[in-house]
Amino acid sequence: MDSQAHTARGQRRRSPGQSSQRSDLWRALEGRTTELLAGFLALTLVVAAAVVGTVHRSTLLAVAPLALVAAWFATRLDGRRAGTRDGRDVDLAVPSAILLVLAGLTALQAIPLPIGLLAVVAPRNADIWGRALAPFGEAVTWGSISLDPGASLAEALKLCIYAAVMLAAATLAASSRTRAWPLIIVFGAAILVALTAAAHDLAGATRLFGIYEPRTPVEPRHMAPFLNPNNLAGYLDLGVFCGVGLILTHDRVLPAWAVGVGIALLVGASIRSASRGGVAVLVVGLVLLGVLLLWARRRHGVRREWAKLLIPGAALLAGLLLAVAGGTFGVWNELFQDNVSKLRVLPSTLPLVSDFRWLGIGRGAFESVFSAYQLAPAPNMVITHPENFVVHWLAEWGVLVGGGLLLALTWMLRPAALGATRSGLAAGAWVGVIVLLVQNLADLGIEIAGVTVALACVLGALWGMRRRRPRTKGAGARSSHKLPAARAVAASLMDKTAVTRGMIALGGVVAVAMVASGGLRDVRADRAHLQARFERIGEGKDERAQAWTLVGKAMLEHPADYYFPLLGGAMAWRFQDRNPIPWIQRALERAPLSGRAHLLLADVVAARGATAQALFELRLAAEYEPPLGGSTASRAARWSRSFDDVMRAVPESAVGVSILDTVAGKVKDAEIIRRADEEILRRDPTKIGPRQRVVFARIQALQREGDGLCVDRAKCQREVEEQCEALQRLYPDSSLAAQLRADLLTVMGKTGEAAALLGTACALPRERSGCLQRQVSALAAIGKTADLHAAL
Repeated sequence: MDSQAHTARGQRRRSPGQSSQRSDLWRALEGRTTELLAGFLALTLVVAAAVVGTVHRSTLLAVAPLALVAAWFATRLDGRRAGTRDGRDVDLAVPSAILLVLAGLTALQAIPLPIGLLAVVAPRNADIWGRALAPFGEAVTWGSISLDPGASLAEALKLCIYAAVMLAAATLAASSRTRAWPLIIVFGAAILVALTAAAHDLAGATRLFGIYEPRTPVEPRHMAPFLNPNNLAGYLDLGVFCGVGLILTHDRVLPAWAVGVGIALLVGASIRSASRGGVAVLVVGLVLLGVLLLWARRRHGVRREWAKLLIPGAALLAGLLLAVAGGTFGVWNELFQDNVSKLRVLPSTLPLVSDFRWLGIGRGAFESVFSAYQLAPAPNMVITHPENFVVHWLAEWGVLVGGGLLLALTWMLRPAALGATRSGLAAGAWVGVIVLLVQNLADLGIEIAGVTVALACVLGALWGMRRRRPRTKGAGARSSHKLPAARAVAASLMDKTAVTRGMIALGGVVAVAMVASGGLRDVRADRAHLQARFERIGEGKDERAQAWTLVGKAMLEHPADYYFPLLGGAMAWRFQDRNPIPWIQRALERAPLSGRAHLLLADVVAARGATAQALFELRLAAEYEPPLGGSTASRAARWSRSFDDVMRAVPESAVGVSILDTVAGKVKDAEIIRRADEEILRRDPTKIGPRQRVVFARIQALQREGDGLCVDRAKCQREVEEQCEALQRLYPDSSLAAQLRADLLTVMGKTGEAAALLGTACALPRERSGCLQRQVSALAAIGKTADLHAAL
């Protein structure tokens, strides 16, 4: 016993030496704070871009620690000693503190409240929560302002990351020997992304880094850390203007020629991404930069060496030439297409903003909520954002928070506030920020964490450069004068250390909450997971019960989403263990334009004998989701007893023609076929199917003596010839008209004439295989062996 105590005392006596060793290590790290800060900031940007732009929630848990460590090193660099009150740390921390408050408000959106209290502060949100489990016959007693709490927690963690990156960049720009380091990091990260995209394109890769397979197939030329071309172009454009600023700066760190090569690479990659918005804002940025430099010269007397502009100008031209040289038909086709369908989302979002005007739907909940407000069908598309960050913020945060943030952003982005009128370096970076924001008036780039991390780095650098301590003899010493009382209170609450501690605390709590609540999957991942589970469900009661439990859990995690009630309706219809109507009703309430919900409802009501309503639901299903036209047509053919029944299932849109064509090919009723073909040709005279059916019906009637359709054989022959003439006029490069004439000649016993007609017509390029088959049959029938071998 005494020996053990003696050993313990000996260990305690040795502890001062161990402490001394740790202190030496700590002092060594303290001496490398700038390098460590820059290293972790660069690592944050590179990792955020590499992990698919950090679009998946799980990747946030990898990026967040890197950003928070960078922010912690920022507190060690140029930090205040005890008793110091110079207020400079407060100035550097202001943007990060704003983001931290915003992160806290976003996290508060996800906190459950009693449904009665929620009804007072956010009545529409409470109504959606209260009826989320209505198909189960249950009432929800707790709900949050956010209609997707897991998404709001993920967005709160993103804001902590942005705040950390902004603080790290501001401190590095304000305290390091060269203020350009944060912009060099962004420029370098953009070049890495461009090179990665080029490598995947050259390799024809279908997986990112040979590992990650996108949820939807992506062409090799679009395979890059940012799979969306618009996001990729926005990121590269930001890097372009950071590079321009690096050339325009006086205290240049990198050789101008090296920066020029990098700019050329970025411009070429941006154009080759085929993002129309990305290319357009490049031009806007160049014009804005020129205006800004002229304004600075006239208003502030800031003279630039205009020869320096020749380098970025040459680099931009070289990038354009690279894009032209490496461009393909696909690239130019995407760049010059006139498809603006995504802009139609915006009008649908305005009623949503109005309904949730004060507190919003919860940050990140747009994808779950939007289907209830969609004004135009968008088949096979998932609308995740309104493609306009202003409307998006107002929808998710509400006017109070979102409007306040927009006002604060507008005020802080003034050129004078960020030094853009007095520094070429700041001017280039500021233009890059504005260009990215302008692009996101019609794109969704800054909703992707990988893009916004780079944006936060540039904004932090601009903020820090403007508050950079002048290089005087006493600049290294920290002032010890006392600040006014109000400033002192702000310094104690909002200096870099306090803000960083808040980031770490809030980020840790949010990350734990995400993991504990299973919120690492977003709504799309949950949909895919439950769909796969639905396809594997067997007949066992326990397996079904577990599936119903998972559906209920998903409906509580995404109370405004339509997909999970729709899946519940499909399960109820498949297993016949619940009434599917309440489930379909909830799905249609949350997504009135869901074609699949209307198709399921058609099946249910048809089984209950309401054929007229079922046919009308088929019409809605095809109209809202045209790819369902084949499914609706087959059902319409089975359920219809007359042509009027068929027309109840046929929309006026183009898909209606395809449905009529399919129905006419499936039913046996001659009257339905005749009237359907007439309606098809009335809507679209170029359709081939109806004309073929007219010809085949009459040829078959001519083969059967006494068939009522062709009592007047000469009339039938004229009708066949009329259809053949129409087909020949519509499709002069096709042999189809000649084939039908040959069939008529064969029925009339003129097989030799049919073979001669086909011998000429089979040289035409379209339908050549069918023509040769008919020619072989005709030649075999008349015994022309030599010609038969040639035809074979």
